[in-house]
Amino acid sequence: MGVDLEKMLAKVIESIERTEKNIKKLQKSQAKTDEQMARTDANLDKVGREIKELSAMYGGVSEHLGDEAELDFFGALQDNPVLANVRFDDVDFDLTRKKGKDKVQLDLFLTNGDNVAIVEVKRHLQSKHVERLHSHTIPLFRRLFPEYKDKNLYAALATYAIPKKARKHVDKRIEQFGYGLLIPDRDGTQLVVDDHAMRVIPVQADYA
Repeated sequence: MGVDLEKMLAKVIESIERTEKNIKKLQKSQAKTDEQMARTDANLDKVGREIKELSAMYGGVSEHLGDEAELDFFGALQDNPVLANVRFDDVDFDLTRKKGKDKVQLDLFLTNGDNVAIVEVKRHLQSKHVERLHSHTIPLFRRLFPEYKDKNLYAALATYAIPKKARKHVDKRIEQFGYGLLIPDRDGTQLVVDDHAMRVIPVQADYA
């Protein structure tokens, strides 16, 4: 019996030692996992910060490019402020007005005694920009600038380029709405004004 008891005790001790070794391995593994998780969290925080910085930088660059485009067309129209055979006296840049929840921003705004013109500027013109001018900007202009209610209203879009896939629809809508199109020539040295479709915009057309 004494020998059997010793064998049993030896097996128990051996089992306990194995368990202790396994526990130590688990503890080391857990420590590594915790360390990896901490590194992962730190990396995620870093990536998050970089994404925010890139977003802020991209937004700033995008806004800067938009302002640059507006200034280019602003300068060109100041040199020759003629649209639809109408010569305008003044050209304003980045005109904004807000009333309650309504807000409208006019990239370029031309005036003379009897006429006003809104010019929407986009670096790359898409059909959605034409639609927005028609359904959003012009109706808001009518509401927020009542002092011009008796003036003839014209509208145009200015752009550096029109994507090939959007060209057909853009041309169709410009023709339908009676807008002008301002775009640099191939050399980029002269402003080409296509105002063959440009006409005074009836009030009811703002909401069609």
